[in-house]
Amino acid sequence: MTKKKSIITKLFVALVALTLISCCFLGSTFARYTSGGNGSATTNIALWDVSLTGAGSSGAFDVSLAEKLTPSVDDYSDAKDRTNTTGKVLVATIKYNIEVAGKLTITASDLSPVFNRGNNQAGTAYATQLGSGMSLSEGAVTGTPSQDQFNKVFELKLYTGTDQGGTGSQDYTSGSEITMTVGFAQTLYVFAEVTWTSLDTDATLSGTSETLADAIDTWFGENLASLSTTLTYKAVQSAQIPAASGD
Repeated sequence: MTKKKSIITKLFVALVALTLISCCFLGSTFARYTSGGNGSATTNIALWDVSLTGAGSSGAFDVSLAEKLTPSVDDYSDAKDRTNTTGKVLVATIKYNIEVAGKLTITASDLSPVFNRGNNQAGTAYATQLGSGMSLSEGAVTGTPSQDQFNKVFELKLYTGTDQGGTGSQDYTSGSEITMTVGFAQTLYVFAEVTWTSLDTDATLSGTSETLADAIDTWFGENLASLSTTLTYKAVQSAQIPAASGD
């Protein structure tokens, strides 16, 4: 009986051992090498750096065109208006470092009169605004120049170029697109030119004559301190990296 119990005990121990070994096998994977770890992949971002400097901060800013300007001293002619110009004046510098091509537009607002003359020698205050228009009737000039007359007398033109002195600069139409090529430390200079045109032959003016044209010029010379415009620039990406499929 004792011998029978001993055999049963040994069989039980063997069964437990086999069960434990079987569990180890079921929880394992045979014939496979495995390893773990981590890494990284990097995509570089194309540089887009565009800034404007000049008479103000980047974006839109006011440019006071205070260059000294007078009417022309040429003799009056009923066949041609007398003109005088400031020449090209550097008003803004646009610098850009880009790794993707773009389009640049520059917009100039209409010229505005700036009145801050104060009082004349007789103590009378100078004008602070434009009027309904200056006209000539029976040899007498009346009224104050209008906005329309102001717009005809003073004309703004923009130029752009890569030379700070203006050499080789090109006429620029406000709002038109300029191609920005990929590159670093690139600079575009923006110039403004104001022309003073005496209204010698303007058919829309009542009683156009040297007398009226000179009277309008004189009024502006007495009352305007400077002229102003607002420049706004916008740079827009025009390509992509990598190029679109099929390009």
